[in-house]
Amino acid sequence: MSGLWLLVGFFIIIVGICLIFTLFYLAKNRSNNDLCQNNGLAGLIDVTNESCCCSETFSNQSKFLIQYNMLVAPFDSVSYLAVCSGYCDSLIDGVCTSVTNPQAQNDYNSCVSLLEPTNCVGVSNPVAYSNDIVYFAQEIGNSQCSVTYDCVNPSICSSL
Repeated sequence: MSGLWLLVGFFIIIVGICLIFTLFYLAKNRSNNDLCQNNGLAGLIDVTNESCCCSETFSNQSKFLIQYNMLVAPFDSVSYLAVCSGYCDSLIDGVCTSVTNPQAQNDYNSCVSLLEPTNCVGVSNPVAYSNDIVYFAQEIGNSQCSVTYDCVNPSICSSL
């Protein structure tokens, strides 16, 4: 009987050691599980002084980021692939074609490189910030940003 208890004790010790190594490994690699919004502001474009868009589809806190031809907002609700597909009339297996944009494939590839989450968990990397709030791409182009306001008084948008 004591041999059985010895075997059970040995098994518990082995399981405990495996658990400790697993927890250590997960803690060590925690940075790869950070939300994309927690990577800091380095490399992001400052849109603090840009006007906000009156948008029927997106938040009235959205802004047009001319450098990337994107509408951005302070939430990551749209997948980077959905945003980047805005360059394409047709997107099949990563091949982007457009009748009106001969650079569609290059634009699409650049967009994916910019927005694809790296070393973080989320639907997209942030591309801009306003004060300390990060902004994420919502769509390509500025069709949702034909009317703007000073970001202080959104009531102007309700009169549209």
